Amino acid sequence: MDGEFEFHNVVEQKYWSLNLTGVSQGTKKIPADGYKAVIDSGTSALVGPNKIVKPLIEGISVDMDCSNIDSLPEVTFTIDNVDYSLTAKDYVLQVTSMGQTECVLGIMGQDFPEGFNYFILGDIFMRKYYSYFDQNQNRVGFVRAASKTTFTQ
Repeated sequence: MDGEFEFHNVVEQKYWSLNLTGVSQGTKKIPADGYKAVIDSGTSALVGPNKIVKPLIEGISVDMDCSNIDSLPEVTFTIDNVDYSLTAKDYVLQVTSMGQTECVLGIMGQDFPEGFNYFILGDIFMRKYYSYFDQNQNRVGFVRAASKTTFTQ
């Protein structure tokens, strides 16, 4: 881990829901009022309502050969006014099959049913931010995962 945990109180028991106070692409803010962040290791990507995802990914075009990753903007999820930023190296999935690597955007929009006001922060988020589910104090803590792990004996 790289730093100290930042804890957020669960605002709804369903899905370990946290208070999503903002979403942005670079300096462009996308309204997310009334939405909750759900931390879910069972979801590979970042999945949210089209109402938020469409403006979030507007202008982000991932080259299949991965050549433009360094030029893509950061996306940020703000929980309780604390920013959690992801670079393109975080949110672009590099998929290798039969010796061929292709890049795919790991942010997906869906039309959720009315009242399903959640943005699911799946494995893409959890790879960068180690997540600690503290059931005793009804909160979730995040700390940036260290980029390299060194083991000594």
